[in-house]
Amino acid sequence: MRIHISTPIDEATSIVAMFQAALPEAHIALVDGMSRDSSDPSDADYVVTGYRNATLFDRERRMKAVFAFSAGVGHLLSLPNLPDDVPVIRLEDAGMAPQMVRYVLAATLRFAQRLDIYAHQQGDRRWHRLPPRSPSEVHVGVLGIGVIGSEIARALATFDFTVRGFARHRQSIAGMRCFADGECDVVSTRRWRTLDQHRPRRASRRVRFARVDR
Repeated sequence: MRIHISTPIDEATSIVAMFQAALPEAHIALVDGMSRDSSDPSDADYVVTGYRNATLFDRERRMKAVFAFSAGVGHLLSLPNLPDDVPVIRLEDAGMAPQMVRYVLAATLRFAQRLDIYAHQQGDRRWHRLPPRSPSEVHVGVLGIGVIGSEIARALATFDFTVRGFARHRQSIAGMRCFADGECDVVSTRRWRTLDQHRPRRASRRVRFARVDR
């Protein structure tokens, strides 16, 4: 079995070593899509990639499958030279869910406690106490409630945030409302705050989401 790996050079050594340890009988080659190694691309059974390499599939054409290091595969599917008949296999969790849950909770709790505003006040050497805010007053939208997104949504709900979830297909998760494709609009954080302030005048059954990392 021949496996070709395409990954940024700063990660290459450790990734190749892990594959060689797990599959000692396999031939592992590091490629960048520009034929820097001497292996025949027609011999590659599988291609493993960790980033968007626009020239990789100019070289790799006969693999049985492509494996992505990431949960998202948009960077691969957007490549025009990706063969249509080759399956793309992605990670579903691989330990990322707990990390993402902690990241999102840190961001949303910081916002709910107005710590972002207090940080600016600290930089300006001033103090103005703001009224306390309950997490239930903060509406959080989770775009994509698959394996990782659903864990994030559940964690937010346990902290009493008002959670709304979006997926391509309708789902049901306890403690939150879920919407399917075509039932909501995606907007920026700034627009979300504006809509929230004018909700009585712009009442709508359609839900608008904001990204927690912006």
